[in-house]
Amino acid sequence: MRYAPPGSLLDGFTVLRRGAHYHLVHAQRALDHGDRAGFTSFGHAVSTDLVSWETRGPCFGVAGPGAFDSAAIRGPHVFGLGVQTAMLYTGLADGRRTEGTGLAFTASGDGSGWLRVSADPVVRPDPRWYGVNDWRDPFLVDGDAERWAMVVGATGRDSRAGVIGLAVSDDLVEWEVRPPLEPPGDLDGLGGPVVERTPDGWLLLAVVGRPRRIEAWAAPELGGPWEPCGPIAPEGCHAPRLVRDADGAMLLLHTVSRRGGSTDGVLAQPKVLDTTGGRPRLRWWCGTEDHLSGQTRTGPTDGLLGIGCDGPGEVVLRADGPSLTWTEGARRISFGDRKVVLDEPAAELRVLAVGDYVEVYADDVFVLSAVDHSARCPPKSGRRPHPVRALLPIGPPRDDALAVTPSSLWTIADT
Repeated sequence: MRYAPPGSLLDGFTVLRRGAHYHLVHAQRALDHGDRAGFTSFGHAVSTDLVSWETRGPCFGVAGPGAFDSAAIRGPHVFGLGVQTAMLYTGLADGRRTEGTGLAFTASGDGSGWLRVSADPVVRPDPRWYGVNDWRDPFLVDGDAERWAMVVGATGRDSRAGVIGLAVSDDLVEWEVRPPLEPPGDLDGLGGPVVERTPDGWLLLAVVGRPRRIEAWAAPELGGPWEPCGPIAPEGCHAPRLVRDADGAMLLLHTVSRRGGSTDGVLAQPKVLDTTGGRPRLRWWCGTEDHLSGQTRTGPTDGLLGIGCDGPGEVVLRADGPSLTWTEGARRISFGDRKVVLDEPAAELRVLAVGDYVEVYADDVFVLSAVDHSARCPPKSGRRPHPVRALLPIGPPRDDALAVTPSSLWTIADT
């Protein structure tokens, strides 16, 4: 249910579907790096189900001295272009904070053999509208316009307020920078933008710097006006990307923090992006069921817990760790320092725990995410074990970020 390359953490990523295979290209850095200069290569993994990923190794790296991307690369967006595959990405030069957008191509079908168009960026922020130090996470808009359009995470010229940068091109090489798309509100940084066409117009997803969560905006046209739809994922979720599964459902993939205060970490399991009903929501994906046992068990395991919520309650997910509590018929839910208040009480909670990562769904809507590094030990006496649908093994054991806290020690019990 989670993926990180061996010995590394991942950050911004992209997913490209080729036939029956999904190709994941992602920024990565070693566990001991603490700044963005640690992102010196893109990793590559392949999956047929968006859950079990086969690591293929690094596929792209920083350039030589003098290039705009000689210090760090991040925020890739890979897309098909006829017989070729193209990639827009963020580059950072030695000794400079200025970011620019690079362009590379490959004719290989295995995600290797990338060639840069130039040692210079194809586009930089225009100081008439943007701060010169922020121009990251390019996303090529999939529309029906005559020209290519690209959005990026940026900041305004005279402030640190987040805006969505916009540029257009006829050939992906020469770009015209346009004034920003400005979602309403005093936003502290915007990253990882995704723009998707909907039956009613356009949907924009982006990560707000504080409180570090994915929010949504809607507009009748790409140029706006953009109206806020509110958060669609709880705090701790980053780097949204959309992809369709084998049945055509629109899924959102995202990363979750592996360490406190960071945005890099591991890839979480997909969620369904539901745009019906006026407000976009993330819902439980039925594809997760294919990786859960059909029978329940009460011993230590990763897996899924279903809870009916007629009144207040409490469940200890890990012995001597924080408990999941709810009141008012599961209208107020908390786990450790994470809390959520729902618009309406929920009749049922789904709790998915994988290693030290916990997700909570209220009536199938994703409402809470947390990483718990508490100690594991046998459950105390007097607690009644709760049946759990165990997570089936996903691929061979790996020495990666998931191994920092062994998942086999997860325990669940009622109080």
